[in-house]
Amino acid sequence: LILVLLLTGKKKQTPLTDVKTEALQAVNKYKTQENSEGLVTVEATPIELSTTKNNSFSVSLSTHSIALDKDLKEISILIDDQARECKPIGWDGGEGGHHLEGKLVFPKVKAGTKEIKLIIYGIAGIDREFKWNP
Repeated sequence: LILVLLLTGKKKQTPLTDVKTEALQAVNKYKTQENSEGLVTVEATPIELSTTKNNSFSVSLSTHSIALDKDLKEISILIDDQARECKPIGWDGGEGGHHLEGKLVFPKVKAGTKEIKLIIYGIAGIDREFKWNP
């Protein structure tokens, strides 16, 4: 009877649970970096850094002084340790207002990449640079 209770008492994993677990593991693996220069605070956290899947970052911008009227897809770039550059293929955080938050997506990086640099140009006149080791 105890064995039956133990076996039936386990929670079943669902696809949604798996996605939440992967996101939590990514957050724990890659630290959020922050740049608070000028009038805008920018935070970036890798969600996925990969040679087999698209790379994605959680990005948030916050200010009480200026309008955030830039499209991050147009002003961001990803550079690897071999100086290979790629432009974003997606940004779902919109533009405008004083607070933006969304996912910035880039194509996969080449195998053997040792460092990834995310640059977001011209936020409050300042280029923001973030680095991670995949």
